[in-house]
Amino acid sequence: MSFIKSSRVVFVVSALGALGLVTTLTRPARSNVVPGMAGHGWPNGNLTCFQGANAAIFNICTGGQRKLIVPMQITSSGQNHNFRARARGNGSVVTQCQAFAVDSNNGAATTLFVATASTSFTLLTLGSLFIGDSTTGHVECDVAPALTSGVSNGGAVLNATET
Repeated sequence: MSFIKSSRVVFVVSALGALGLVTTLTRPARSNVVPGMAGHGWPNGNLTCFQGANAAIFNICTGGQRKLIVPMQITSSGQNHNFRARARGNGSVVTQCQAFAVDSNNGAATTLFVATASTSFTLLTLGSLFIGDSTTGHVECDVAPALTSGVSNGGAVLNATET
């Protein structure tokens, strides 16, 4: 009787272990999505040019692009991370974004700028950067100006994603 009980325990433990392995192997990739609203203008003089609506943040100033920095919460290090942003332009002026990896000596690696002038939110694939143990990551976007001052009809950033 004790042999039967112990074989059942071994079978159950083995089955659960196999299920855990299958779950681990088939689990979708982790992604870290940060809303544009979590970002901040740079330099600080641009702070009044950004207005939030739900997750997105809009440039409500006319006269040129304004820089928005969206910090990323990097949860694993020692590997390459892929960065994306969902952004829009104002129809004639682009919103352009790039990813940054900044090390403990303030040295930075960047991806190339990727841009859109579309007035619809567009997924911008920014590229991949190595994130080391003491490296931070963020996405910077030069957001297209508003067509009318004080109105959210200009460029915007909905979110930034890291996987």
